[in-house]
Amino acid sequence: MVLHSVRSLLASLLGLLALIAATGEETPPLGLVSVEHPASNPLTEAKRLLGEKLFFDKMRSRDGAISCATCHKPEEAFAEQGVVRSKGVDGKLGRRNTPSLFNVAFAKNLFFDGRSTSLEEQAWEPILAEDEMGNVSEEKVLERLRMSEAYRGLFKRAFGNDEPSKETVAKALSCFQRTLLSGNSAYDRWNAGKPALSEAAHEGYQLFIGRAQCWQCHPLNSEASVLMTDHSFHMTGVPISEVADEPATDLGRFEVTEEPIDRLLFKTPSLRNVALTPPYMHDGSIATLKEVVEFYNVAEGAGELLPLGLSEVEVDALVDFLESFTGERVSDFSKD
Repeated sequence: MVLHSVRSLLASLLGLLALIAATGEETPPLGLVSVEHPASNPLTEAKRLLGEKLFFDKMRSRDGAISCATCHKPEEAFAEQGVVRSKGVDGKLGRRNTPSLFNVAFAKNLFFDGRSTSLEEQAWEPILAEDEMGNVSEEKVLERLRMSEAYRGLFKRAFGNDEPSKETVAKALSCFQRTLLSGNSAYDRWNAGKPALSEAAHEGYQLFIGRAQCWQCHPLNSEASVLMTDHSFHMTGVPISEVADEPATDLGRFEVTEEPIDRLLFKTPSLRNVALTPPYMHDGSIATLKEVVEFYNVAEGAGELLPLGLSEVEVDALVDFLESFTGERVSDFSKD
């Protein structure tokens, strides 16, 4: 009887330790803050495990070929490196470049046009998008999940009901994604008074907060800016085709608000792990980080920006500083 109680206590303790290790809830990585889980969807290990399985499972796509991880590859900072636009079912190209999911828990709006304000609200959009998972209805997806005895058990443990629903699928996926944290970058360590940045990266920092004016859209050093973004929308001059009098096919924030002032405005992305996620901009039109800085340096697009007038050495220094935002993964999420 005593042995059974000890085993039960040990199992509970191991479960708690596993949850802490998987979610970073005890102490967030350096540079981040604690994740605030919605009261309507508190974090549990059962929901996280279910969400992880759903994230990597291709059976949620219409043709059984696409999962979330197909385009948000764990080994590529939960993005798709070197790919301008990811492919969905039937090889269809998506409209926009795939962003990293690391630290998405801190995002105030999702998608480059900001059309969703929570992970739960966002969850079904890729599942139903014709150029992503291509499902014709939520019910078709739920039917496939109901046919799986393994999934019924996971839903039962996570939600007390073995019947998958639109709401529980969204909640599980959101719980898992809120555990994808990456901090403790060279910048975070330097900012905390630990090892110094290189001389070039430090010069880049001075440019970032000074003459280059990067901080105006990418603020640093506050709880509200752990993603190094203003969470707002701007016209950067991409696509350049607008300058050549070619009509844009992606109107950005305007597609959500239908307000003329929002035409060609796109969300300011996070700079965390930015060196790991080429190509860049909402359309993936700029191949390297240095080319992004050079684009801003000449400000040739019809955007809000003015030319920076940086020298080549200063451009390189700014790139060195941006590379210091590369963080560590709290766990290895790769799947076979």
